[in-house]
Amino acid sequence: MLLITEGDPSSISPEIIVKSLKKLPSYIRKKIILIGEEKSLKKYGFSYDLCALLPTTIPNFRLLPGPNPLSGELSFKFLNIALKILKSKRAKALVTAPISKKAWALAGIKYHGHTEYFRDYFKKELLMSFVNDKIKTAVVCEHIPISKLCRMINTKVIIKKTILFKGLLKSLKFKLPIFVSGLNPHCGDGGVIGEDEIKKIIPAIERLKKMQIKVCCPLNPEDVFKKIENNNGGGLFMYHDQLLPIIKIKYHLDIVHITYGLDFIRTSPAHGTAFDIVGRDVADFISMYNAIITAYKMTYL
Repeated sequence: MLLITEGDPSSISPEIIVKSLKKLPSYIRKKIILIGEEKSLKKYGFSYDLCALLPTTIPNFRLLPGPNPLSGELSFKFLNIALKILKSKRAKALVTAPISKKAWALAGIKYHGHTEYFRDYFKKELLMSFVNDKIKTAVVCEHIPISKLCRMINTKVIIKKTILFKGLLKSLKFKLPIFVSGLNPHCGDGGVIGEDEIKKIIPAIERLKKMQIKVCCPLNPEDVFKKIENNNGGGLFMYHDQLLPIIKIKYHLDIVHITYGLDFIRTSPAHGTAFDIVGRDVADFISMYNAIITAYKMTYL
């Protein structure tokens, strides 16, 4: 089975889920179990002929506008129910609709997002990646402050993330080289603007090559992007906002987030909760739809 968690019920998540389900073919919908809050889903037209629903709530739940502790607590409950099912091997894939990190914090949840929680829950090293039909990308560091980047990025972690990325590319039947970005402007310009490339990234690349992994560079982020477009290679970027602005300007919402390294397939839309447009029926569901399609293909095809 393929699980979908509703994410934050006060956000656009229920809207994009229902819109996606209405577009999906029935043979995929028959594989889906949706874990969510029934009233918030029915508000956007959910009915039981779309897919199976595991109705879930918490005491005194009500829909409130914006990030709030009730929706934060409930979205975390959706996720934990899904993880118990996945851990028991009763499902093969998980698609997570957007949650609010602020709502989680208000509910007293210490994690900054799904990936961080997965890493702690399963005690595994994971890879955050973003893909579509034309590009395959991943990041070394995820949701961390810029001030901590230099401490977080080192030769060991670059090697681990590259090996994971190679595994993801293989699972996507994609075997072309991996192009690695630098960290500093102009890749440090020979150490003048920073030595991270010389001391961390280049040694990692040299060790990866000895492991017979096809890896190149480092290059400036925009040059990596040029190299990998039209599936001419995979792109590994050093941190979240080195990649995401480029990819979202180019492809808007036509991107799927894959968390690689788990014992199951996990995908999600590559956008957030968009509280500012909740209830206006204008949320673009294409990334959620593609996340479901991608999870289905990686699981069953």
